[in-house]
Amino acid sequence: MTTLNKYESLRLFKQRAFKKNYPTKEFEDLSAQVMEHTGGLPLALKVLGSFLYGRGLDEWISEVEHLKQIPENEILQKLEPSFTGLHNIEQKIFLDITCFFAEKKKDSVTRILEIFHFSPVIGIKVLMEKCLITILKGCVIKHQLIQEMGWHIVRREASYNPRICSRLWKREDICPGTNKIEGISLHLTNEEEVNFGGKAFMQMTSLRFLKFRNAYVCQGPEFLPDELRWLDWHGYPSKILPYSFKGDQLLSFVEINFSIGDLGKLVLLNLKNCRNLKTLPKRIRLEKLEILFLSVCSKLRTFPDVGEKMNCLAEMYLGATALSELPASVENLSGVGVINLSYCKHLESLLSSIFRLKCLKTLNMSGCSKLKNLPDDLGLLVGLEELHCTHTAIQTIPSSMSLLKNLKHLSLRGCNALSSQVSSSSQGQKSTGVKFQNLSGLCSLIMLDLSDCNISAGVILSNLGSLLSLEGLILDGNRFSSIPSISRLCLLQVLALAGCRRLESLPELPPSIKEIYADECTSLMSIDQLTKYPMLCGVSFTNCHQLIKHKQHASMVDSLLKQMHKGLFMKGESSIYVSGVEIPEWFILRLVMWLGLSN
Repeated sequence: MTTLNKYESLRLFKQRAFKKNYPTKEFEDLSAQVMEHTGGLPLALKVLGSFLYGRGLDEWISEVEHLKQIPENEILQKLEPSFTGLHNIEQKIFLDITCFFAEKKKDSVTRILEIFHFSPVIGIKVLMEKCLITILKGCVIKHQLIQEMGWHIVRREASYNPRICSRLWKREDICPGTNKIEGISLHLTNEEEVNFGGKAFMQMTSLRFLKFRNAYVCQGPEFLPDELRWLDWHGYPSKILPYSFKGDQLLSFVEINFSIGDLGKLVLLNLKNCRNLKTLPKRIRLEKLEILFLSVCSKLRTFPDVGEKMNCLAEMYLGATALSELPASVENLSGVGVINLSYCKHLESLLSSIFRLKCLKTLNMSGCSKLKNLPDDLGLLVGLEELHCTHTAIQTIPSSMSLLKNLKHLSLRGCNALSSQVSSSSQGQKSTGVKFQNLSGLCSLIMLDLSDCNISAGVILSNLGSLLSLEGLILDGNRFSSIPSISRLCLLQVLALAGCRRLESLPELPPSIKEIYADECTSLMSIDQLTKYPMLCGVSFTNCHQLIKHKQHASMVDSLLKQMHKGLFMKGESSIYVSGVEIPEWFILRLVMWLGLSN
């Protein structure tokens, strides 16, 4: 285990215990004493420093005396004041994360803890400030020593008797328990039989969290406590819940393959990946439901009729199901903001009722390979901000799309059925392309993806010049040889043209352009005009074969590099990827000088 020397230890401890303030002489002496009891272990220095931050002299002296009484090798005991100094709810959050949610997504953990009314937003922040958890790539992470300290606290509170532990998470500890048990989570790598009889939950009246994965139980429970708020039982061994179970407190219902009935307080229903789920009740009336997950229920062919009072539902995830349509009653979901129908391979059309959902902000139909048309009623979705139609079979863009004044993101990637015969006035002949004039009214559009749409006549993109809010334009994989000027797009920052193998020249660009990606543009002849764009900080032109053959290729790249180097200090960073040239000597010399100055 890595340790720090005396100087490094004291510096790290002071950073946590005093932040930017300098300690007085009394605190200097106490800091040195605390440091001696950490053995130079960075985690202990961080945790104890965070624990003592803002405390008075008496408390510091008390903690130093406490540390003196702990054997030198008992590091977990030395860390424990960081737990005992927490408020009761913060302690519950810490133990729940320790036993159930380590390395889980922070958003998911927050959502579950909110169900228990633990105020997790501030609670998680306190744990971070105390160095008891960290957030890495959106996940809640704990140091192994902190994890072991939490486990030790739970077991010690119950005198190491699992029947009265507040939380159970080990295969060998799972047994019929008492009213002390608040949560059980058993996630086995492979399916195993667990000896859990029908009356196992009879005395667990305080149980609020129950999760079983790969735990085979031969008999369904005869009793479930009414305090249960989160139920996640993969492979539940019965078709019904116990008759005595009211479910009044149940707010999340995950992977239970039977009728959900009328669970009036349910706010989250997660049946994701229930691949054998074929039907739901003909009608659902879950008045408090906020989030519904049915993604990858690949045998689910019909969606139930929606009750009139389900206006709390905000998010609905139905991707990769066998649904061919939604019921007309979906219009009763007046508060829904997200509908995800991605990769519903049997979906051929959308009923007009979906376009009465005034709160809908995100509609995702990507991968619906049988979807051929967007209805003319699309323009009624006045609140829509994101529309994803990637790899669908849509053939036309309805004229009403121009009415979507709040639309910010539009993806038509891979919609090559949009190709049609349009007249190219510049060539005076028919040319394969796409009509995009119906996009001209999208005054709030920030990102537009038209990649792999089989566009062969760049002139038909001229209408895009009216999209004055556009910041990113993705045209990868198309067949045009040129593009009209897009210099009017005064906010455009990113242009992607990768794989446009017939493209011979770049269009006129706005001064705002920052990044250009044109890899595999094998017919591109020149990039010399790029030197006039002062904000440019990222370009990529790899495998552009005609560009490499150009006799002025090296000088063009050299000029571009000099231009981008001028703005390097203003922009902070720059990147350039170009095939066929060596790094200029002048750039290497400047880089060496800059590195020398920075050291």
